[in-house]
Amino acid sequence: MSLRLGIELFALGVKAADAAGIRSIARPALVRISEEVGATVFLMCRNDHHVIVVDRVWAGQNISTLTDNVGSMVPMGVGAASIAIMSTLDQGDVEALTRANEPSYERYDLTRAVIAATVSDARERGYAETQSTLIAGLSALSIPVRNFNGVSTTALSVNLPTDFLTASRRTHIVELLKAEVDSIEKIVRS
Repeated sequence: MSLRLGIELFALGVKAADAAGIRSIARPALVRISEEVGATVFLMCRNDHHVIVVDRVWAGQNISTLTDNVGSMVPMGVGAASIAIMSTLDQGDVEALTRANEPSYERYDLTRAVIAATVSDARERGYAETQSTLIAGLSALSIPVRNFNGVSTTALSVNLPTDFLTASRRTHIVELLKAEVDSIEKIVRS
């Protein structure tokens, strides 16, 4: 009985996270990105003070991530996808989120000040990046998917071994992410 209820709750959660159809809209982009760069790609959505994996395309890498499975979640401020989403929020909202999640950050060896600086960097660059900060040897690049108001509740994120993230590869992945996000935003806004 409990297994059945667990599966039903999981399915309900995924359906709720995809209320706007973003999972269906973004899925082809996740597949294209993963095939082109040979890395695992995630669709992450904000759920109050956390981000949750709504979809992912696994590239077969044998690497551990913070959010290995659909339904996994981490506090806002932890990981590139949540930083990308936070970079679209006003400073007051960022401060409120980091204040609310501060007790969770110790587990990830993060502070509010480090997260604020990372959000600021993401705003300037137009994308978020983590490099071996949360898991040794793992890097992530993430671009927010913005709504009509320029705010994001969703991000696309590519996770790959840090050794594979050369400057030219970073540029290529960011350009690819931006192009796919632009396409998704056009569909979402139509």
